[in-house]
Amino acid sequence: MRLRQGRVRRCAHFGNGQFKEIAIFLQAKFGGAARFEKAEFSDRAGFSEALFSDDVNFHGARFSEEVSFSEAVFKINTVIGPLVCNKTIDLCGAIFEEPLTMEAAAQKILCIRTQWRSTANLRLRHARLDLSRAVASQPVSVTAHSGPFSTPPEVLNEAPFPFYQSSVFVTSLQDMDAAQLLFTNVNFSECWFSGAFHLDQVRLEGRRVFLSTPSGVSLKYGFLPHWWTKRRTLPEEQLLRAQSSGNRLPPHGWGFPAVPNSLHALPEPDVIAGVYRQLRKTFEDAKNEPGAADFYYGEMEMRRHSRMETSRVERWLIAVYWALSGYGLRALRSLSWLALAMAMAILLMMGLGLPLESPKQTATGIVPAHGGKVTFEIDTRES
Repeated sequence: MRLRQGRVRRCAHFGNGQFKEIAIFLQAKFGGAARFEKAEFSDRAGFSEALFSDDVNFHGARFSEEVSFSEAVFKINTVIGPLVCNKTIDLCGAIFEEPLTMEAAAQKILCIRTQWRSTANLRLRHARLDLSRAVASQPVSVTAHSGPFSTPPEVLNEAPFPFYQSSVFVTSLQDMDAAQLLFTNVNFSECWFSGAFHLDQVRLEGRRVFLSTPSGVSLKYGFLPHWWTKRRTLPEEQLLRAQSSGNRLPPHGWGFPAVPNSLHALPEPDVIAGVYRQLRKTFEDAKNEPGAADFYYGEMEMRRHSRMETSRVERWLIAVYWALSGYGLRALRSLSWLALAMAMAILLMMGLGLPLESPKQTATGIVPAHGGKVTFEIDTRES
């Protein structure tokens, strides 16, 4: 079915419809309600540049292929879903002028350059969400929904997605103002943050997952044993360490997600330090001091590697701070140095020894008669 630049003045009712071929509603103008509840799309569906001026209903709809709402405009309070899309939901450049509620189980959701001019609530399952260059004028919440969506009186069938795996991954916040964002139970292990601003105002609730450092012992420079203390990291840091090793593959034990096409240049260490600093404040504002400590450690690591904003003397001081105590966060390292200092002091005392007796007091004077010099030893012991 193809409708190009068409105008639907009244209600467009496609409820329980079966779309066996490509369904295209390019630049369609829906003056009345657009109802696609429990419709099934066996091939691609497109609502690109469409205008929705009335109620939009995709309750219980299923898309076997990609569905596109790119550049579409929604002029009223919109509820999309709950629905299932086996592949990608494309919202790139879409404009939501009124509040949005979206419930979707999808493989990927693209919100590149999407504009939310009012509040939005995205309740998602299984999806990888790209928010690059999106604009949120009002609060936007992204929540990983804990259980399958329901379309009373039945539960929405989410096949082919596994029932036990419903994590939502945010893959990019590049070039976005994150001040209005709220994330709940979202996975950030694949998220690229470089270019985002106001990250210190983003709110992170529930369970938050970030990339971790490698585990186990590896050889640095091919012969020096080296191990990493577990902490949260960003893909930008891992990519930087890969680049420093002379290739685009991560060093031993490190692993980062695919580099997005929007990342044209590797962020400098001082830029990554700024991202760590903003995320550290986010965790501090949430009273999550252990989480904030990880981002403080990452910030100091990037300052130690920065050659633009950190002078050589400061880098040396930071390196000493790292070696002695792990920036004040590695208690075992500090205790090890303390034990080493105590052991060295004991060895020196054993090797050089201590005097058997304390020095005795002496008094020296000159006898006028002969001009001789006299020295007296003062003994304070009782006789």
